[in-house]
Amino acid sequence: MPQNQVISMLKSPEMPKPTAAELRVALREHMRKLAAKGARNGGRARMANLTSDERRDLARKAVNVRWEKFRARKKRG
Repeated sequence: MPQNQVISMLKSPEMPKPTAAELRVALREHMRKLAAKGARNGGRARMANLTSDERRDLARKAVNVRWEKFRARKKRG
């Protein structure tokens, strides 16, 4: 249930009150969206503060991890 529906249900006297489970689901969804927004902004801020050498090292590590996963899958089958 979207957050705005929950809020309107709580404010409206004629609408039935949401259950605790519905409130938990709405809160969880809202918190997930906030976390995604913060992670996106945090990553940008982190990259802005790194030197080009540090960014290059991170990129190399990421490539090596991807290749290791590829090689491990190739060995299995």
